[in-house]
Amino acid sequence: MATDCRNHGDTMHCMTCNAYGEAIGEGIRGMIMADETVTARKETPGWPKSYCSVIFQRGQFSWTRHPTICTTRAGWRNASAAAAKAIGRSNGKLYYHANYVRPSWSYNCTGREKVGRHIFYSDCHSGGRRQYAHRRHTHWYNARSDDDEGASR
Repeated sequence: MATDCRNHGDTMHCMTCNAYGEAIGEGIRGMIMADETVTARKETPGWPKSYCSVIFQRGQFSWTRHPTICTTRAGWRNASAAAAKAIGRSNGKLYYHANYVRPSWSYNCTGREKVGRHIFYSDCHSGGRRQYAHRRHTHWYNARSDDDEGASR
């Protein structure tokens, strides 16, 4: 079935779409980790303050470029269960990438944890600047600033 995952501002729907789009092949734990990363970002200065805004921030999650995704009923149920567990629960990880790539931004990251085919990090720094990165997109801002300046849009 085709599912419309465009941003309509519904937290549960955005998080379910993200769990499915980012980690459907990773099982429940992988889907929860992907969504807990959204929660961690939402709770961290410099990131958008809503779940849907974090997910649909330009360049952060590749599936959002084509937000109508083909889903299965069982997969959607699992993604929905993962989203329900992850809302309000942070894993402390702000960044991740697939284990078959090594993005340049990942060399300065700490707090590494591997779950399925993804590697999660709690922090990425370089030269006193905090790195906001995911996959191919890297954005910097002055770590002393608490505003959204420099965060990807």
